[in-house]
Amino acid sequence: MEDIPVSSPTILAGRNDGGKSAVLTALGFLLGRHRLTDEDRTYQQAEDAPGGRCSETWVEGIFTLDAGEQTATALPQTVQIRRIAEEGQTARWEYYGSRPADSRLHDVARLLKGELAELVAEFSLTPAGPLKDDLLQAVTAYAATAPQVEQWQALPKELQERLPRLLSFGGKDERPDDAVRTALSSCYETYLEDDTLQGRVRQIEAEITQRLEKEADSLCQHIRRHCREFVGVQVKPEVSFKGGFKRAPLEVSKADGEPVDLTRSGQGSNRRIALAVWEWTSNLLEHSELAAAGEGDEQEPTQTIVVYDEPDTHLDYRHQRTVMDIIRKQCALPHVSVVVATHSMNLIDGVDIADVVPPPSQRQGPHCRRAPGGRIPRRRRLPPRSDRCRRGTAQLRPAARALLPCRGRTHRTAVPATAVPSLPGPVPAGGRHRSVGLRKQ
Repeated sequence: MEDIPVSSPTILAGRNDGGKSAVLTALGFLLGRHRLTDEDRTYQQAEDAPGGRCSETWVEGIFTLDAGEQTATALPQTVQIRRIAEEGQTARWEYYGSRPADSRLHDVARLLKGELAELVAEFSLTPAGPLKDDLLQAVTAYAATAPQVEQWQALPKELQERLPRLLSFGGKDERPDDAVRTALSSCYETYLEDDTLQGRVRQIEAEITQRLEKEADSLCQHIRRHCREFVGVQVKPEVSFKGGFKRAPLEVSKADGEPVDLTRSGQGSNRRIALAVWEWTSNLLEHSELAAAGEGDEQEPTQTIVVYDEPDTHLDYRHQRTVMDIIRKQCALPHVSVVVATHSMNLIDGVDIADVVPPPSQRQGPHCRRAPGGRIPRRRRLPPRSDRCRRGTAQLRPAARALLPCRGRTHRTAVPATAVPSLPGPVPAGGRHRSVGLRKQ
């Protein structure tokens, strides 16, 4: 499946088991928030492998880089990025772009000084000096002028750290603890980027990395002694506190101090707690936008994608309106995108029909292959108006118009008295479907 926009907002609407939650999971995998399991791997369609699951799974996205990211990575404004997981291997990020056709010039930054010296001699290069940095600079400059090919390659670490943040709020089965953790995880990542803390955090990361490198050198020597066929063995530990926030249990009590077991309370109570968490998160995002605008930092704030999976479940109409207000408030923020999977006509009526995306089962193509996630709102092209009417879709105005499928006289007489058909006339016989536009008096 291709060309799913991530805009403000994107509404995923359709029947149950239509693939809405699968799209949200794919977006989470692309942004590194979902750990792939065997159940996530699709079944192969080939005749020689009936019933077997695919050995590799990936999700691709089209991203827009700001000026600072383009300068740091020497990449164009629009970049195609994917996250791929092959069976038995760790998932990795890649981008599609040009690289030297000679594989020896790939990832030269990872080469040892001796390996760089061999390339310098082979290509008759003249580095500025004998140091490793001088050799690396000469080889890198030569690789940029060598014949190029277009292919997938490792995504620079600078871009991995700049991928959009994902705040994913679940549906009817979400526990309040999970909603609290999602909300506070955004604060945790913001604190890690604070200039007053960043220096100390990086210093601790560097100290731990240095200690691990010493242990890794000992490990490499041990491997070389036991596996003499390998001349070069290298391990480069990487330490990051970015994923260090584990959980935040929520405890509530009544006025008399009696603890409340949220696992035994009604779904309505849990959902109202979740709603309060969403509203607090929305205020936090707005405050972050204002703070970033006031600082005047040259680097653009990291994009945030807020995901809601059936947010209106177990909520009455008044609280559903609150959900709609929260979503509208978040959509107005310049560095925030919102994706909502819902069955609620109240939410669907409140957005442009161009922002409503049908689930995978109602789109062309049998395979769910790609779900773009980034900063390019790619709106799907609507069919002609007459075709939209035949499909039972049309542009709706909230609380002003509705579209009903009428199969016969019984359905037509069941229309509420407050609605008057704008297309008068006899109901066609034979049970044929007819889309009747209604306007509210």
